[in-house]
Amino acid sequence: MRSRVCRLALALFGLCAALIAAAPASASPTQITIVQDEGRLLHQGPLAQSLALDEIKSLGADVVKVTVNWRNIAPTGSRKPAGFVGDDPAEYSAANWAPLDSLVRGAAIRGLKVMFLVGGRAPDWAVSSSKAPAGSYNPSSVEFGRFVKALGTRYSGSYNPAAAPGGPPPPPPGPPPCQTPTPPGDPCPQPIPASAVRASAASAPTAWAADDGGALPRVDLWSVWNEPNLSGWLQPQYNRRKQPVSPEIYRGLFLAAHDALVASGHGSDQILMGDLLPFARSGKTYPARVSPIKFLRELACVNSRYHAYRGAAAAARGCTNYQPLPGTGIAYHPYTLAEGPDALTPLADDATINDLTRLDRALRKLARRFVDHKMPIWITEFGFQTDPPDPFASPISLVPRFMSESEWLAYHDRRVRSYAQYPLSDDSTAGRGLGRFHGFQSGIDSSSNRPKKFVYQAFQTPLFVRLVSRSAVEVFGGVRVANGGTVTLEVGRGKSFHKLATVSLNRMGYFDRTFHVSSAAKRSFRFTYALETSNVAKPFARPRAGTLYPRKPPKKKKH
Repeated sequence: MRSRVCRLALALFGLCAALIAAAPASASPTQITIVQDEGRLLHQGPLAQSLALDEIKSLGADVVKVTVNWRNIAPTGSRKPAGFVGDDPAEYSAANWAPLDSLVRGAAIRGLKVMFLVGGRAPDWAVSSSKAPAGSYNPSSVEFGRFVKALGTRYSGSYNPAAAPGGPPPPPPGPPPCQTPTPPGDPCPQPIPASAVRASAASAPTAWAADDGGALPRVDLWSVWNEPNLSGWLQPQYNRRKQPVSPEIYRGLFLAAHDALVASGHGSDQILMGDLLPFARSGKTYPARVSPIKFLRELACVNSRYHAYRGAAAAARGCTNYQPLPGTGIAYHPYTLAEGPDALTPLADDATINDLTRLDRALRKLARRFVDHKMPIWITEFGFQTDPPDPFASPISLVPRFMSESEWLAYHDRRVRSYAQYPLSDDSTAGRGLGRFHGFQSGIDSSSNRPKKFVYQAFQTPLFVRLVSRSAVEVFGGVRVANGGTVTLEVGRGKSFHKLATVSLNRMGYFDRTFHVSSAAKRSFRFTYALETSNVAKPFARPRAGTLYPRKPPKKKKH
């Protein structure tokens, strides 16, 4: 252990700082960042997509995620069109592929990876009931597999839309298509620097056009179906005996999608299962949702004691002759309540960002039920709705701390591979009704695409300070655009700050250190990196990361 007396800080503030520990061994220091926003990336046209990609790149994110909605790409109608098979991308309308084609090309130019969440809703001809929401009732796994094969083929890295039957005419002879990453000396566009977002308005078209740019870039990060444990996305969740059936339906959908991706050349890709809703807000799950850990048990064909179902119980759940499920990880949406990441989650089978330990324990017990015994957790959707604009959401003044604390929690879980922001911009508030807002108000930008000042900064440069004792703090932070280097950590009182230490960043831009600081609870902290300065953070007293909170809040004493 090495100590260094900060003489200048001692003279000015009467405090002593000593770096006493490195990042805990249980941390996940290489987690990547995922940003999702279908509105700006797929539904508002090429200009909005281009500007959103520029902004995501400038923020230092690694992956851009979108939902590939089967229903939006497939033919419409209550009956499958005659002669339509569905496993060839050329069978689908080129116009329906256009936003995705533009996205993968734009992301490749900027050095961003693309994640496709496949599913969401099925076409009417592929479900067994028209029960609302449309396209959610018991979708056909066979038809879904055919669609995923078409999708995997199109984004295999070798598919040229211009050469497909019925595609646009081939482009005139010219240089070979751009490669990603761009080789030295290649005339293709270089990735946009994070330090300078380029104005794309002048070159972006006003409408989607048929793709004639050669082979489409490859997509190699996938997840299957959005929140299958919620009736809004997959029905039914239970049968009349109140037995969960959505896990069995999802098992069929996932296996069909996995086989289709393998068949279309994606066998070595990341193929995630889940994208699960984290809890039941009301405390009751029936009939609208299944708690995520219970869903995973049923998916893996085990009971509440993690014993395999047998006989009639197995047959009733489609678990006869169960084989370990393929897949490379669990995609998860660890949302929490408006009270923030410290909110308690009473149901033992629920798990928010504060309760990832529960999910870790469940996955350890389920290890042999999956092909990949380790089954890492990918946080693929997360955010905090803010007030303003939504008066029922978290106060916007608290959200920067909520965000940084949540990222600290994710960072300290070795099983976690990614952190996520959803969406980039708030949904429009124009649809407000009955005293509530429709859509999500959890963007780091407002609905007019302007940064929510301190929220935006909390995403760019997260900073969370945990009060360890009266004279010690743990300081966690990061610079999303960095892949190493150092930051200058400062400490002070009020608006007066002074250098505390120079701290090294790991290769993903994070740091996590513990310091001795006199009167720690009365201090404020911030850090600088190049021209960026983080938000100011006050020490916050909470258990160390990985501590499991009690299932129920303690009863209040009567006075």
